[in-house]
Amino acid sequence: MRHIYLGHAYYKLNQYERAFQLYGKAIEIAPNYAFAYTGRGNVSDMLGDRRQAINDLNKAIELDSTDLQAYIGRGRIFWKSGQHQLAIQDFKRALKFEPKTSFDYFCVGVANYYLGLEQQAIQNLKKAIELNPLNDDIYNYLGEVYRSIENYSNAAESYQKTVTLNPNHHAAYYNLGLTYYKLNQPYLSIRAYLMGFLHDKNALVALQSLSLRDILTGHF
Repeated sequence: MRHIYLGHAYYKLNQYERAFQLYGKAIEIAPNYAFAYTGRGNVSDMLGDRRQAINDLNKAIELDSTDLQAYIGRGRIFWKSGQHQLAIQDFKRALKFEPKTSFDYFCVGVANYYLGLEQQAIQNLKKAIELNPLNDDIYNYLGEVYRSIENYSNAAESYQKTVTLNPNHHAAYYNLGLTYYKLNQPYLSIRAYLMGFLHDKNALVALQSLSLRDILTGHF
């Protein structure tokens, strides 16, 4: 459906308001299409409207109980909200489905990551990359997993691949900056973080998570 593809394209460009509108239009046209609700739910989360996000993801699961992305999206929101048991339930539900596509392996990898199964998550994400080597989000998550187990060299490589595929992926630049600091490469750390500022529509997010003075002094 045209509106869903456009919504996803705007989501990738970090234009969440426009993506929200397009997913909403898709729902108007096809109110029983689960993926439209999943897309709008994930966009709503990025816009900070968790109530709308949960409602949409609940609807997606109601329409399609095998929607891996909906379970992962809802689980991540529960996790960020401190509702860890509900999040774990959703991640475990996602693991019940046999992955077939790159996106399936990506979702299962994210679930394993949140469940603390990092090595399994790495295997899942590598399989997702094997099936679709051009998806920047998979590399970014792989970097997150490597960074969580303090494998900073592989994390940096994954984040670098992310921004090579998608130069607008500001979150990956921030993560790369943190990772380079851990590798004792302050110049590359600052450069990556400044690139994040350059590509971040709302650079205040960066200031809230880390300041340049923090990078220089190591106070984080």
